[in-house]
Amino acid sequence: GELVKKELDTNYDGKIDTWQEFQNGKLVRILIDEDNDGKVDLWQYVKNNKVVRMEKDTNGDGKPDVTSYY
Repeated sequence: GELVKKELDTNYDGKIDTWQEFQNGKLVRILIDEDNDGKVDLWQYVKNNKVVRMEKDTNGDGKPDVTSYY
């Protein structure tokens, strides 16, 4: 088997709030529920172990409305 996804409870409240997605064994995307409402509101795209793009949902509609490139 190959690692494809990790689920994490980073604030130790008993609920998953961070998901890490892997392709070919490499981390490619991180999804985060920052406000603990059960919905992803931050998407981080990873290349060579560095975040290269970040998308954020600031109005709670489930769609990113702010994009940052690094």
